[in-house]
Amino acid sequence: MESERLLFIGYPDASGFLSHLVGRCQARDFQDAYRKAFRAVAPILSNWSLQLDIPVFVYQVDLTEMASGTKRMTFNRPFQTSPLALPSNAALNPDFRGYAALYREALNSNSLVYQFLCYFKIMESVRKRRERLGGEARARGETFLRPPEVFPAAAGELTVWLNALFTVRPPVWDEMVMESLLLPEVAGKKFGTIIERELIPLRTSIAHALFEGAELSLSVDVAETHEKVNRVLPVIKCMVRRMLKNEFPSEFLPHLPNPS
Repeated sequence: MESERLLFIGYPDASGFLSHLVGRCQARDFQDAYRKAFRAVAPILSNWSLQLDIPVFVYQVDLTEMASGTKRMTFNRPFQTSPLALPSNAALNPDFRGYAALYREALNSNSLVYQFLCYFKIMESVRKRRERLGGEARARGETFLRPPEVFPAAAGELTVWLNALFTVRPPVWDEMVMESLLLPEVAGKKFGTIIERELIPLRTSIAHALFEGAELSLSVDVAETHEKVNRVLPVIKCMVRRMLKNEFPSEFLPHLPNPS
């Protein structure tokens, strides 16, 4: 309820800067508690960011059911360090350089919504590029083909698939990674189906909030939007890497063999 009053207390770190916020609420379940807390806190954090001109990013959310002590935690995993172990690519395809720049832009952002939009733009642009190249090939009387792009349907298939897409990776892809990727709405489905049914509707809803109309009609400080973006972000990231590898096999991950 918008009229519900929630109290959050801020605690400092050793240097005296804000470390975390703690609050309580009445909720039906963890998801309801998360949404209530998000609805209350997100506008405040956005106001602080605006007033101070400083980014404010939530790295971790801990939820505790007071009656049972059951806990739930969401967090953003840090990137792994890596030696600069890559094949030499002195001359990169000009098209590829643009995609690489936008991918880096996504990784450098703390905004999940912005990351999603960057990945979606890469995916959308690759599809347009294929339309152009296909038309040019047909005009020459040639056949234009790309490898079939289907999301893995099971953990064993997904492991091999991921190993072909990530140079820096854990020794074992853990259960959390598998569960975050093998979503019912994407597992075993063609990329085109996932894009049309899952990703385009989400991108459209975000675009309406950010780009459409003379005035803001929807705030991006909405828990449901962030939940949807957070759910599909690992999926779209992997799809983008697969599409780029198919599109630029000489430039992108040529040292990693594709699944047979």
